[in-house]
Amino acid sequence: MVVFDTSFIVDLFNGRENAKKIALKYGLVGEELKVPSVVVMEIISGAVIHAKKEGERDDAINFLSGLTILNFDFDSAVTAGDIEAELTKKGEIIDEVDIMIGAIVKKNDEVLITKNAKHFERINGLKIEGY
Repeated sequence: MVVFDTSFIVDLFNGRENAKKIALKYGLVGEELKVPSVVVMEIISGAVIHAKKEGERDDAINFLSGLTILNFDFDSAVTAGDIEAELTKKGEIIDEVDIMIGAIVKKNDEVLITKNAKHFERINGLKIEGY
């Protein structure tokens, strides 16, 4: 099973071919399409801040509401705390939102689909598929 990162959703919204191919690949094999709850936050924020046309926020909500949302729950928060501490000790800190995304994906034993594979590779044990 796979979980989509913000970079993938943005590329899909922007009609990038590599993202469309991945969406088609997983949609055709019957995968349940999932995103972490914090990706929803990032997408909505971006849609409001960078809107090029009216209704982008509503378009984003309509799209995201059709996906399975994996929540940032207690276990994910504990995992995120462990990840942040480990990265801080190694001097390899990344954005807290990305730590939360990684924690949700790791806790749910999923594979993260992201354009930022090198960034997320810092999270020990996180399964990643870059594009």
